[in-house]
Amino acid sequence: MSLDITAANATSSGSYLEMWPDGTSRPYPASVIDFSSSADAGNPAIAAVGSDGKIGVYNSSGTVDLIVNVNGYFTSADGATSPGGYVPVTQSRLVDTRNGTGAPQAKIAPGGTLNVQVDGVDGITGEGSVYADATVPSPGSAGTLYGYATGGSAGQPVVDYKSVTTSQGAVIPVGTGGQITLKNGSSTQSVDVVLDVYGFFTQASAGGGVFTAVQDRLLDTRTSTAVPADSSISVTVAGNDGIPTSFGAAVLNLTTTGQQNSGYLRVWPTGQPMPSTTSVDNFQVNTSTADLVIAQPGDQGAVSIYNASSGTIQLIVDLQGWFSIDGNDDSGTLTTLPPVDPSETNLTDTIVSYTPYTVGWYTWQS
Repeated sequence: MSLDITAANATSSGSYLEMWPDGTSRPYPASVIDFSSSADAGNPAIAAVGSDGKIGVYNSSGTVDLIVNVNGYFTSADGATSPGGYVPVTQSRLVDTRNGTGAPQAKIAPGGTLNVQVDGVDGITGEGSVYADATVPSPGSAGTLYGYATGGSAGQPVVDYKSVTTSQGAVIPVGTGGQITLKNGSSTQSVDVVLDVYGFFTQASAGGGVFTAVQDRLLDTRTSTAVPADSSISVTVAGNDGIPTSFGAAVLNLTTTGQQNSGYLRVWPTGQPMPSTTSVDNFQVNTSTADLVIAQPGDQGAVSIYNASSGTIQLIVDLQGWFSIDGNDDSGTLTTLPPVDPSETNLTDTIVSYTPYTVGWYTWQS
């Protein structure tokens, strides 16, 4: 299942959730969201479902209200439904209302909407939905951002943003004219929106990668060495948990904690140029935050992660699953678009053994 998870009304000063197929052993450690009593927190997750149709949830401390919204689901047989698999694209900035990228250079008014062209942009074609990281930079006060198929209904928010820069991954269905609609849920403030695209789910039952759910912790720098300021680290995905040398994309939950300054992360295929605009997990000082990313692998099946801050961070990388290169072939060579490397754009307020579940094709909910 592709889910949006919101933790609300927490009583603990610092806690996290784990999710796994009900009826199986809880995979420790493997967190999907970090939260505290100071504010509600949201994050997407891709989780396998147990044979009873349920997902187990573990809360590490205190009590918390849990809100779970379904984006879509993966079937247990290849091509069993009409929508298809996942196609990664070279990550790029689809929208930035601060400078007019992909949209007018203007904030979205309170309660206002913005239609964004997706089909035919950045290699996206034949899509049913897109996977993107949505960021609300420096809004001033808390609120919500919706993302949905143009011509459809708003549904649930894709980002519950705080008073500071907030980012969150999202699966957004594509609607009329190949467009998505972004809606500002605030009734009092205008907001800027940044949207970085990482890939899309196809409308057809072929042409995209089949998904295999597997949970594992690939990296925890708290047991080794923190990631220095303005530095990157490489994490090898291939070879872990039955993942082949060549695969399409990895579903990774990135958690930052113990950071000395505010900042953000960048994720890209190892061996390729680092994209200088796209970002995930905009974090603040002395907080723990998490963000999901569907990342293409590079050299030796690895991804690179850059600490864009002026202080060290502790980084945790949890694997939630992986996509093959296409519906049936895990051995081919992945073809991507040329790397995108535009000029720098800073999003921060200040920069100072598990069982795989092969589940095939994806059906999105609109």
